[in-house]
Amino acid sequence: MKRLRWAVLLAAGIVAGAACVADNREPWMTLEIDGHEYQGLLISYCWRSFAAGVCGDGIIREPPMNVVRTATPAVVHARTRAGVRDLTLAVSPSLSALRPARVDPTMAGPLVLEEGTHYVAVGAWWDRGDGLFLFGLRIERP
Repeated sequence: MKRLRWAVLLAAGIVAGAACVADNREPWMTLEIDGHEYQGLLISYCWRSFAAGVCGDGIIREPPMNVVRTATPAVVHARTRAGVRDLTLAVSPSLSALRPARVDPTMAGPLVLEEGTHYVAVGAWWDRGDGLFLFGLRIERP
């Protein structure tokens, strides 16, 4: 009977520990254009829960360049975790010219991009953490 009780306690501890680790998943973001999702790079982040926290810091580097062919300007929507409380955005034709500006997340609409190469940097802050994401988009006419 004692062995069964210890086995149950051990299993409960493993499940509780796994829940804490699962709760610390990295923040995520994709850009959606015409129903297609495009991945970028997660450059840096911090995320915490009641029991633990995790951070990762990287350097700005060339993101994968996603090619979007559209006859009209591309309407870009960000998809991410719910509850963004603070947001910065920068769009530039080169990595070296990115200058993030604060955006009100409650008023933020879709981003409209004309033909050309665009680097999009998005900084997002949630109650439990933050993340900096970098995307490369090349908008081309069909």
